[in-house]
Amino acid sequence: MSAPGECTVSTERRMDREDTRALEEFLDCPSLDTFPPLFLVLHPRVHRFFAVRGCQADSDELAQDVLLSVYHHGAEVRDRRLFYGWIFQVARNRFLQYLREKKRPEGFEFTAIGEAALAAAQGADPLQDYSFARLIANVDPLARQILTLRFVDELDYDEIAFALGIPAGTVKWKVFDAKQRLRAFLTKGKR
Repeated sequence: MSAPGECTVSTERRMDREDTRALEEFLDCPSLDTFPPLFLVLHPRVHRFFAVRGCQADSDELAQDVLLSVYHHGAEVRDRRLFYGWIFQVARNRFLQYLREKKRPEGFEFTAIGEAALAAAQGADPLQDYSFARLIANVDPLARQILTLRFVDELDYDEIAFALGIPAGTVKWKVFDAKQRLRAFLTKGKR
């Protein structure tokens, strides 16, 4: 317990500060000394990006490819607030390249998330009878991609807008509208 007047900070908040510090140190002075802390921050997030898209076997290699690009080109990002959006673009491009190399069947949708992959990446399914992939299957493809970036990849609205090249207001509206539709769907299913 803290002394009266002493400010306490949650572990989660400290982690955010450590993440931000690692990012700032690398962007201020990209080097072999400043990259390892950033690697430790980014690797789980990038690894999960590939794992939830069905690339479990190759997700480590793909994540390392993305992080190598971060090491070589990360300091070139103009707006530091959009750094995670830039990483998503790099990861998305690497994912599409991976699909071309694997020659997936035509019609494979980038935003589709395999239910087994999602469950494996997140542990237990929080909605029990409903998987995230099944829930978002009934929204339009852009909304599906935005919801995946927001709730699976944990990008904020500005990062999603940057990554997809659309206005932040559109991102916010699509999330709001999809949440309303999902609420109605889930409420209807409980009756």
